[in-house]
Amino acid sequence: MNVFFVVTTILKAVIGVTGLVYVILNLLKWFKVKQTPYPKDALKALLITWVTLLVITLIEYFIIKM
Repeated sequence: MNVFFVVTTILKAVIGVTGLVYVILNLLKWFKVKQTPYPKDALKALLITWVTLLVITLIEYFIIKM
């Protein structure tokens, strides 16, 4: 059980950092081009990162409840 939580914590950290870097890169690209009124690629990346982290956290929660 402890190994599971260590693995999921490392997974969440990697996904969070990767998502943050991807969001920053998309924001920088948007600042250069500015074809759209808002940075939709960066927002999409942020949403995907948040949803992925939420799903992993919910899986952990339900495993704890069992």
